[in-house]
Amino acid sequence: MIFDVSRIAFDYEEHTITVLATADRPNLRFDGINVRLVKDKETQIPLWVAEILEEEDLVVIKSDKSISHSYMAELSHNEGSERTLSKLDSLLYRRVRAEILRLRDTNTGTSLRKLTSIEGSFHKILRLRYKKILNLAMIDLEKNGNLSLTSEEQWLYSQLHKLFDVWETEIGNPSS
Repeated sequence: MIFDVSRIAFDYEEHTITVLATADRPNLRFDGINVRLVKDKETQIPLWVAEILEEEDLVVIKSDKSISHSYMAELSHNEGSERTLSKLDSLLYRRVRAEILRLRDTNTGTSLRKLTSIEGSFHKILRLRYKKILNLAMIDLEKNGNLSLTSEEQWLYSQLHKLFDVWETEIGNPSS
């Protein structure tokens, strides 16, 4: 079970992001990945490499512009107006979490207002989707068909469904 969650985190860390180089480094190598940094130029590299280079002050990770108040409010509205799960970016949870951490670290008045707004919409989305996933987990997967779940949600759905199966077996399902 922990391996499943770790795998989701690993997949996200492989996600390519944009960084701005703060120094020239023409030939860096990380676990088989070649990185060429040209000062004041943007480049795309895996998140895990970007985090290492940021710690060494060689790059600045560009913020995720798509994780804005308006985008999150729109997602929240769409999720609330639909009875079924709406389609989300498969990396949404990770991207929002990274943006929340970035805004917390920035610690300015503007970033704190953005943080409050994004967190509020994000928590509303989570609560709405949790309810829908919980309801779906009580039904057989075959009956649910093709679900619009992120990797994290698929894991949650599977764990809840297994738990409900064990519960019914232990308690005794009157219909069986």
